[in-house]
Amino acid sequence: MKKTITGMIVIKAVSALAIIASACLLAANAMGAAKLNILQAVIAVTFFIGCLAFWIIDDAKKKNIKFKSSIPAIVILLLAGCAYVICFTPPQVVLITTGRYGQGTAEQNEVVDSVLGEEYAKERFELYFQWYNVLHETGHSIIWFNRQRQPDAVDAEQLVNDFAVAFWAYYGENEKFNDLKSTVAYALENIKRPVDESITYIDYARDNWGKNKFFTFNNYGWFQFSCINNSLREMKPLESVLAEMGVKNIQIQPQKTLVYPVIGEDTASKIIGDAVSILREWGAVVPEIYHTFDNDPNKHMIQIKRNIFGYLDMLYEHVGPVGE
Repeated sequence: MKKTITGMIVIKAVSALAIIASACLLAANAMGAAKLNILQAVIAVTFFIGCLAFWIIDDAKKKNIKFKSSIPAIVILLLAGCAYVICFTPPQVVLITTGRYGQGTAEQNEVVDSVLGEEYAKERFELYFQWYNVLHETGHSIIWFNRQRQPDAVDAEQLVNDFAVAFWAYYGENEKFNDLKSTVAYALENIKRPVDESITYIDYARDNWGKNKFFTFNNYGWFQFSCINNSLREMKPLESVLAEMGVKNIQIQPQKTLVYPVIGEDTASKIIGDAVSILREWGAVVPEIYHTFDNDPNKHMIQIKRNIFGYLDMLYEHVGPVGE
Protein backbone atom coordinates (compact mmCIF):
# COMPACT_ATOMS: atom_id res chain seq x y z
CA MET A 1 0.00 0.00 0.00
CA LYS A 2 2.82 2.39 0.98
CA LYS A 3 4.64 1.59 -2.26
CA THR A 4 1.48 2.37 -4.26
CA ILE A 5 1.00 5.72 -2.46
CA THR A 6 4.68 6.60 -2.87
CA GLY A 7 4.59 5.66 -6.55
CA MET A 8 1.49 7.79 -7.13
CA ILE A 9 3.13 10.77 -5.38
CA VAL A 10 6.21 10.43 -7.60
CA ILE A 11 4.05 10.15 -10.74
CA LYS A 12 2.03 13.23 -9.73
CA ALA A 13 5.16 15.21 -8.91
CA VAL A 14 6.75 14.33 -12.25
CA SER A 15 3.54 15.12 -14.16
CA ALA A 16 3.19 18.44 -12.31
CA LEU A 17 6.74 19.39 -13.28
CA ALA A 18 6.03 18.32 -16.88
CA ILE A 19 2.92 20.50 -16.95
CA ILE A 20 4.81 23.52 -15.61
CA ALA A 21 7.86 23.02 -17.85
CA SER A 22 5.89 22.42 -21.04
CA ALA A 23 3.50 25.31 -20.28
CA CYS A 24 6.46 27.68 -19.76
CA LEU A 25 8.10 26.50 -22.99
CA LEU A 26 4.88 26.91 -24.98
CA ALA A 27 4.28 30.36 -23.49
CA ALA A 28 7.84 31.40 -24.33
CA ASN A 29 7.34 30.19 -27.90
CA ALA A 30 4.07 32.10 -28.20
CA MET A 31 5.79 35.31 -27.02
CA GLY A 32 8.78 34.78 -29.31
CA ALA A 33 11.28 34.19 -26.49
CA ALA A 34 11.78 30.61 -27.74
CA LYS A 35 11.52 29.26 -31.28
CA LEU A 36 10.02 25.80 -31.55
CA ASN A 37 9.64 23.94 -34.81
CA ILE A 38 6.48 21.93 -35.44
CA LEU A 39 7.89 18.64 -34.04
CA GLN A 40 9.15 20.32 -30.85
CA ALA A 41 5.83 22.12 -30.39
CA VAL A 42 3.86 18.88 -30.88
CA ILE A 43 6.02 17.11 -28.26
CA ALA A 44 5.59 19.97 -25.78
CA VAL A 45 1.82 20.10 -26.37
CA THR A 46 1.58 16.29 -26.01
CA PHE A 47 3.41 16.39 -22.67
CA PHE A 48 1.18 19.21 -21.45
CA ILE A 49 -2.12 17.62 -22.53
CA GLY A 50 -1.11 14.11 -21.47
CA CYS A 51 -0.08 15.14 -17.95
CA LEU A 52 -3.08 17.43 -17.53
CA ALA A 53 -5.40 14.65 -18.73
CA PHE A 54 -3.84 12.33 -16.13
CA TRP A 55 -4.73 14.82 -13.38
CA ILE A 56 -8.29 15.22 -14.73
CA ILE A 57 -8.87 11.46 -14.91
CA ASP A 58 -7.27 10.83 -11.50
CA ASP A 59 -9.42 13.54 -9.93
CA ALA A 60 -12.53 12.04 -11.54
CA LYS A 61 -11.67 8.60 -10.07
CA LYS A 62 -11.29 10.03 -6.58
CA LYS A 63 -14.69 11.66 -6.84
CA ASN A 64 -16.22 8.48 -8.32
CA ILE A 65 -17.09 10.29 -11.50
CA LYS A 66 -17.35 8.20 -14.64
CA PHE A 67 -14.48 8.47 -17.12
CA LYS A 68 -16.73 9.62 -19.94
CA SER A 69 -17.50 12.81 -18.01
CA SER A 70 -13.81 13.78 -18.45
CA ILE A 71 -13.88 13.30 -22.23
CA PRO A 72 -15.22 16.81 -23.09
CA ALA A 73 -12.41 18.47 -21.08
CA ILE A 74 -9.76 16.27 -22.74
CA VAL A 75 -11.22 16.92 -26.21
CA ILE A 76 -11.12 20.67 -25.55
CA LEU A 77 -7.48 20.33 -24.49
CA LEU A 78 -6.67 18.39 -27.68
CA LEU A 79 -8.39 20.98 -29.87
CA ALA A 80 -6.61 23.81 -28.03
CA GLY A 81 -3.30 21.98 -28.54
CA CYS A 82 -3.95 21.62 -32.28
CA ALA A 83 -4.87 25.31 -32.49
CA TYR A 84 -1.66 26.21 -30.65
CA VAL A 85 0.52 24.20 -33.04
CA ILE A 86 -1.18 25.81 -36.05
CA CYS A 87 -0.99 29.36 -34.72
CA PHE A 88 2.38 29.48 -33.00
CA THR A 89 4.76 27.18 -34.86
CA PRO A 90 5.01 28.70 -38.35
CA PRO A 91 8.23 30.76 -38.57
CA GLN A 92 7.96 34.36 -37.41
CA VAL A 93 7.89 36.96 -40.17
CA VAL A 94 7.81 40.74 -40.27
CA LEU A 95 5.11 43.10 -41.52
CA ILE A 96 6.20 46.69 -42.18
CA THR A 97 3.49 49.33 -42.53
CA THR A 98 4.13 52.71 -44.16
CA GLY A 99 1.75 55.66 -43.94
CA ARG A 100 0.65 57.62 -47.00
CA TYR A 101 1.03 61.32 -47.60
CA GLY A 102 -2.14 63.40 -47.81
CA GLN A 103 -4.56 60.54 -47.07
CA GLY A 104 -5.12 61.24 -43.37
CA THR A 105 -7.58 63.57 -41.67
CA ALA A 106 -7.47 67.28 -42.48
CA GLU A 107 -5.78 67.90 -39.13
CA GLN A 108 -3.14 65.19 -39.71
CA ASN A 109 -2.39 66.49 -43.21
CA GLU A 110 -2.07 70.05 -41.92
CA VAL A 111 0.46 69.02 -39.26
CA VAL A 112 2.54 67.06 -41.78
CA ASP A 113 2.60 70.01 -44.18
CA SER A 114 3.51 72.49 -41.44
CA VAL A 115 6.43 70.32 -40.26
CA LEU A 116 7.80 69.41 -43.70
CA GLY A 117 7.01 72.62 -45.57
CA GLU A 118 3.93 73.20 -47.71
CA GLU A 119 5.68 73.36 -51.08
CA TYR A 120 7.98 70.35 -50.59
CA ALA A 121 5.97 68.37 -48.02
CA LYS A 122 5.05 65.45 -50.29
CA GLU A 123 8.58 65.10 -51.68
CA ARG A 124 10.13 65.24 -48.20
CA PHE A 125 7.52 62.89 -46.74
CA GLU A 126 8.19 60.24 -49.40
CA LEU A 127 11.97 60.57 -49.13
CA TYR A 128 11.83 60.28 -45.37
CA PHE A 129 9.25 57.52 -44.99
CA GLN A 130 9.56 55.52 -48.21
CA TRP A 131 13.35 55.68 -48.57
CA TYR A 132 14.80 56.25 -45.10
CA ASN A 133 12.17 54.99 -42.66
CA VAL A 134 11.59 51.63 -44.34
CA LEU A 135 15.23 50.92 -43.43
CA HIS A 136 14.55 52.15 -39.89
CA GLU A 137 11.74 49.56 -39.61
CA THR A 138 13.91 46.86 -41.17
CA GLY A 139 16.46 47.66 -38.46
CA HIS A 140 13.92 46.67 -35.81
CA SER A 141 13.68 43.21 -37.38
CA ILE A 142 17.47 42.86 -37.24
CA ILE A 143 17.47 43.59 -33.51
CA TRP A 144 14.55 41.22 -32.91
CA PHE A 145 16.08 38.27 -34.75
CA ASN A 146 19.78 38.78 -33.97
CA ARG A 147 20.15 40.28 -30.51
CA GLN A 148 19.65 37.99 -27.53
CA ARG A 149 18.73 40.69 -25.06
CA GLN A 150 16.36 43.27 -26.45
CA PRO A 151 17.06 46.95 -25.64
CA ASP A 152 14.32 49.08 -24.14
CA ALA A 153 12.01 50.83 -26.59
CA VAL A 154 13.73 54.23 -26.51
CA ASP A 155 17.25 52.83 -26.91
CA ALA A 156 15.99 50.62 -29.75
CA GLU A 157 14.70 53.67 -31.62
CA GLN A 158 18.05 55.42 -31.40
CA LEU A 159 19.83 52.24 -32.48
CA VAL A 160 17.68 51.65 -35.56
CA ASN A 161 18.21 55.27 -36.59
CA ASP A 162 21.96 54.76 -36.18
CA PHE A 163 21.54 51.74 -38.45
CA ALA A 164 19.45 53.44 -41.14
CA VAL A 165 21.84 56.40 -41.28
CA ALA A 166 24.87 54.09 -41.42
CA PHE A 167 23.26 51.97 -44.15
CA TRP A 168 22.44 54.93 -46.39
CA ALA A 169 25.82 56.54 -45.73
CA TYR A 170 27.33 53.30 -47.08
CA TYR A 171 24.86 52.51 -49.88
CA GLY A 172 22.83 55.65 -50.52
CA GLU A 173 22.98 58.24 -53.25
CA ASN A 174 24.75 61.39 -52.05
CA GLU A 175 21.95 63.62 -53.26
CA LYS A 176 19.28 61.70 -51.34
CA PHE A 177 21.45 61.49 -48.23
CA ASN A 178 21.96 65.25 -48.32
CA ASP A 179 18.22 65.74 -48.88
CA LEU A 180 17.61 63.60 -45.79
CA LYS A 181 19.89 65.87 -43.75
CA SER A 182 18.11 69.00 -44.96
CA THR A 183 14.67 67.40 -44.34
CA VAL A 184 15.60 66.54 -40.75
CA ALA A 185 17.06 70.01 -40.16
CA TYR A 186 13.97 71.69 -41.64
CA ALA A 187 11.61 69.53 -39.58
CA LEU A 188 13.44 70.28 -36.31
CA GLU A 189 13.27 74.00 -37.06
CA ASN A 190 9.54 73.92 -37.77
CA ILE A 191 8.21 71.27 -35.41
CA LYS A 192 6.76 72.33 -32.09
CA ARG A 193 9.09 71.22 -29.32
CA PRO A 194 6.85 69.35 -26.81
CA VAL A 195 9.12 70.07 -23.78
CA ASP A 196 11.39 72.89 -22.71
CA GLU A 197 15.09 73.09 -23.55
CA SER A 198 16.18 71.52 -20.25
CA ILE A 199 14.70 68.12 -21.18
CA THR A 200 16.47 65.96 -23.79
CA TYR A 201 14.60 64.01 -26.44
CA ILE A 202 15.68 60.74 -24.80
CA ASP A 203 14.39 61.75 -21.36
CA TYR A 204 11.16 63.02 -22.91
CA ALA A 205 10.63 59.66 -24.64
CA ARG A 206 11.40 57.64 -21.51
CA ASP A 207 8.90 59.69 -19.49
CA ASN A 208 6.12 59.52 -22.08
CA TRP A 209 6.52 56.22 -23.93
CA GLY A 210 3.17 54.45 -24.17
CA LYS A 211 1.08 57.59 -23.63
CA ASN A 212 -1.33 58.60 -26.41
CA LYS A 213 -0.11 62.19 -26.51
CA PHE A 214 3.41 60.97 -27.28
CA PHE A 215 2.45 59.15 -30.49
CA THR A 216 1.39 62.15 -32.57
CA PHE A 217 3.14 63.31 -35.72
CA ASN A 218 4.44 66.36 -33.86
CA ASN A 219 5.58 64.83 -30.56
CA TYR A 220 6.81 61.47 -31.80
CA GLY A 221 8.17 63.20 -34.88
CA TRP A 222 10.26 65.54 -32.73
CA PHE A 223 11.69 62.55 -30.88
CA GLN A 224 12.48 60.64 -34.11
CA PHE A 225 13.97 63.64 -35.93
CA SER A 226 16.11 64.30 -32.86
CA CYS A 227 17.29 60.67 -32.90
CA ILE A 228 18.24 60.95 -36.57
CA ASN A 229 19.96 64.27 -35.99
CA ASN A 230 22.08 62.57 -33.34
CA SER A 231 22.82 59.65 -35.69
CA LEU A 232 23.88 62.07 -38.42
CA ARG A 233 26.24 63.81 -36.01
CA GLU A 234 27.87 60.59 -34.81
CA MET A 235 27.89 58.72 -38.16
CA LYS A 236 28.72 55.29 -36.75
CA PRO A 237 30.21 52.71 -39.17
CA LEU A 238 27.70 50.17 -40.44
CA GLU A 239 29.67 47.19 -39.10
CA SER A 240 29.78 48.59 -35.56
CA VAL A 241 26.03 49.32 -35.59
CA LEU A 242 25.26 45.80 -36.85
CA ALA A 243 27.42 44.36 -34.06
CA GLU A 244 25.48 46.45 -31.53
CA MET A 245 22.28 45.07 -33.02
CA GLY A 246 23.45 41.53 -32.28
CA VAL A 247 24.73 40.42 -35.69
CA LYS A 248 27.47 37.81 -35.25
CA ASN A 249 30.20 36.85 -37.74
CA ILE A 250 29.87 40.08 -39.71
CA GLN A 251 31.14 39.81 -43.28
CA ILE A 252 31.92 43.34 -44.50
CA GLN A 253 30.63 43.84 -48.04
CA PRO A 254 32.03 46.15 -50.73
CA GLN A 255 30.54 49.62 -50.86
CA LYS A 256 28.19 50.43 -53.72
CA THR A 257 25.40 52.87 -54.50
CA LEU A 258 21.76 51.81 -54.62
CA VAL A 259 20.10 54.09 -57.16
CA TYR A 260 16.34 54.73 -57.13
CA PRO A 261 15.43 57.37 -59.73
CA VAL A 262 11.94 57.90 -58.29
CA ILE A 263 10.96 57.49 -54.65
CA GLY A 264 7.34 56.52 -54.10
CA GLU A 265 4.99 53.68 -53.25
CA ASP A 266 6.25 51.60 -56.17
CA THR A 267 9.84 51.60 -54.89
CA ALA A 268 9.41 51.24 -51.11
CA SER A 269 9.18 47.43 -51.27
CA LYS A 270 12.13 47.22 -53.67
CA ILE A 271 14.25 49.27 -51.26
CA ILE A 272 13.42 46.87 -48.42
CA GLY A 273 14.08 43.84 -50.63
CA ASP A 274 17.46 45.16 -51.78
CA ALA A 275 18.42 45.91 -48.18
CA VAL A 276 17.36 42.43 -47.01
CA SER A 277 19.59 40.77 -49.63
CA ILE A 278 22.55 42.95 -48.67
CA LEU A 279 22.08 42.51 -44.93
CA ARG A 280 22.00 38.73 -45.27
CA GLU A 281 25.35 38.98 -47.06
CA TRP A 282 26.67 40.94 -44.07
CA GLY A 283 25.67 37.99 -41.86
CA ALA A 284 22.42 39.31 -40.38
CA VAL A 285 19.50 36.96 -39.78
CA VAL A 286 16.60 38.63 -41.55
CA PRO A 287 13.20 36.90 -41.68
CA GLU A 288 10.68 36.99 -44.49
CA ILE A 289 9.32 40.52 -44.74
CA TYR A 290 5.93 41.78 -45.94
CA HIS A 291 5.04 45.37 -46.66
CA THR A 292 1.82 47.37 -46.82
CA PHE A 293 0.60 50.97 -46.91
CA ASP A 294 -1.89 52.69 -44.64
CA ASN A 295 -3.76 55.95 -45.25
CA ASP A 296 -2.84 57.22 -41.79
CA PRO A 297 0.30 59.38 -42.29
CA ASN A 298 1.27 58.67 -38.66
CA LYS A 299 1.24 54.89 -39.09
CA HIS A 300 4.79 53.67 -39.63
CA MET A 301 5.48 50.44 -37.78
CA ILE A 302 6.79 46.92 -37.69
CA GLN A 303 4.88 43.87 -36.43
CA ILE A 304 6.15 40.36 -35.77
CA LYS A 305 3.63 37.86 -37.14
CA ARG A 306 3.27 34.24 -38.19
CA ASN A 307 2.19 33.37 -41.72
CA ILE A 308 -0.55 30.91 -40.74
CA PHE A 309 -1.83 29.01 -43.79
CA GLY A 310 -0.08 31.65 -45.94
CA TYR A 311 -2.66 34.33 -45.12
CA LEU A 312 -0.02 37.10 -45.20
CA ASP A 313 0.68 36.22 -48.84
CA MET A 314 -2.96 36.96 -49.61
CA LEU A 315 -3.10 40.28 -47.75
CA TYR A 316 0.31 41.92 -48.16
CA GLU A 317 3.22 42.21 -50.56
CA HIS A 318 6.05 39.80 -49.93
CA VAL A 319 9.35 41.65 -50.05
CA GLY A 320 12.73 40.41 -51.22
CA PRO A 321 14.19 36.93 -51.63
CA VAL A 322 13.00 33.87 -49.76
CA GLY A 323 15.18 32.38 -47.03
CA GLU A 324 18.14 33.66 -45.11
